[in-house]
Amino acid sequence: MTKWNFSGDDWHCPKDTNDLRVGGKLFFRMETKEGIFGFDFNVVYDELVPQKKISHTKKFYF
Repeated sequence: MTKWNFSGDDWHCPKDTNDLRVGGKLFFRMETKEGIFGFDFNVVYDELVPQKKISHTKKFYF
């Protein structure tokens, strides 16, 4: 994710983790390259059906 997750030239994703299983967590940090503004994206996986469905609860922290 740190190589491709960005919304424009001024943004980047310096940190990420992903544990793709029920109860597992996805986390990534989005921030401006200057570090002026950023937010954390957190997901807890609730249900996984291979090749069909990923259900999650998400939380943003600014």
